[in-house]
Amino acid sequence: MNVCQMATFIHVRLPRIECPEHGVLQIVSGLGEENSGMTYEFESFVLDLEQECSIESVCRLLDMNWHHCWGVMERAVERGKERKPHRIPERIGVDEKSFAKGHRYETLVYDIDAGTVSKQP
Repeated sequence: MNVCQMATFIHVRLPRIECPEHGVLQIVSGLGEENSGMTYEFESFVLDLEQECSIESVCRLLDMNWHHCWGVMERAVERGKERKPHRIPERIGVDEKSFAKGHRYETLVYDIDAGTVSKQP
């Protein structure tokens, strides 16, 4: 993590307990996603930048690895998909997007009224 042009590392010793049924357990820190290496606050800052800049620009500004920046966005999308209520749209739009070489296609189903992607296989 970069704070005011200085590398910052947060070291935390999380309490562990011995459970007779499950063995040694460790509490969840609540600072950030497990094994992400970032706090929720910093991920929120990265997401704000990603909405305004390209991934490459965010990586350059924050001196971060491209995979870490992309991971922040993927985790945010997954959290959003989990919170999204399931409903059958009244009006849909279907689009086929091509990406990468070799004619790889992805079919997207849009909920026109909500303005969101309804289904992505």
